[in-house]
Amino acid sequence: MAIQAKEALAADRLTVVADTGYSNGEHGELCEQAGVTAVVPRPETVNRKGEDLFSRDAFAYDADTDSYRCPAGQTLSLHKVSQSERKKEYWNAKACRDCPLKPNCTKAKRRSIVRGFYEEARARMHQRASGDPAWMKLRMGLVEHPIGTMKAMMGCPRFLLRGRLKAKAELALAVLGYLKRVINILGVQRMCLALRAITG
Repeated sequence: MAIQAKEALAADRLTVVADTGYSNGEHGELCEQAGVTAVVPRPETVNRKGEDLFSRDAFAYDADTDSYRCPAGQTLSLHKVSQSERKKEYWNAKACRDCPLKPNCTKAKRRSIVRGFYEEARARMHQRASGDPAWMKLRMGLVEHPIGTMKAMMGCPRFLLRGRLKAKAELALAVLGYLKRVINILGVQRMCLALRAITG
């Protein structure tokens, strides 16, 4: 979508902002190659079972050795690569066995860390988002209000219809209703002037 927007605007470079649901390293790298700067925070790394164990952020990655350093100072080496899932898995079964920090780390026999092939691009997107909070404020101001209004107009936070074509039609009706609201507030002339100012 970002690349299509860049082409539509005939821009040499473009900065796009999205929320955590779009945190995808592979897409981030494709954006970089196309001259698009993606500002996207990654989801917080938490234990899904709610257990108070070390999060993934407690493990430091070393790019030179392609390994992780655990909170106990042990090295987790690369043991498994999945080309189909585009990820690598690191562990150190011997170190985990007698580790004094194991109760704070895992309830399994060993702790493993999974790293996607495009983790560096994902980290760069996250760094841009966390380094300048103004980007996320801008996204919330530009996007959240219209989406929230359209959801309220639809009377339901989810699409009622199934299938891409039907969902697109439902969204188109919601956007049409939102445009009608904008016309009621601004009037046709002011809305046309505002659109001309945006499109140049």
